[in-house]
Amino acid sequence: LQRLYLSGNALSELPSSLGNLILLEELYIDCNALSSFPKTMKALKNLRFFNFDKNPIRDIPKELKKMPFWSTNPNRYPSFETVLQT
Repeated sequence: LQRLYLSGNALSELPSSLGNLILLEELYIDCNALSSFPKTMKALKNLRFFNFDKNPIRDIPKELKKMPFWSTNPNRYPSFETVLQT
């Protein structure tokens, strides 16, 4: 699985098994009710695009902020401050 679209599903949490999708390159989880991310997401080493806009995120794990997709183009992802305002 390389792309996963879970946008607009009123999800309040993601399963920890998401970290098992090690070939995942794109993850779309925008427009849900997510307040956090599972720490197992750090296993998603191939992730290149991650849209989590319009979720009431309270915390972004440090491990996630250190992942290559986050630092290669920070303008593609909402800032933590922006996320907290949605």
